Amino acid sequence: MELLCLRKKSILLPTPGQTEQGYLAHHLAASGLACTSRQDSFNLDRSLQAAAAFAYRLMPVTEQGRLRERVRRFLSSLVKD
Repeated sequence: MELLCLRKKSILLPTPGQTEQGYLAHHLAASGLACTSRQDSFNLDRSLQAAAAFAYRLMPVTEQGRLRERVRRFLSSLVKD
């Protein structure tokens, strides 16, 4: 999810048996936010070709501000007075 906020393209490989990963990969691919491949049939060359042809829909820049704020709050919580 961090890659989405950073506007980075990705190829997701959900772990077999991890249904939440499979669901999320399918959802993000259907939304145009990430390319996905099955782990058991993964081939780097084919996946890179598929990613090059994938119509990525990058997250709007306004989402980056939210990530920046969350990171700032997290880092502030680590500082002890």
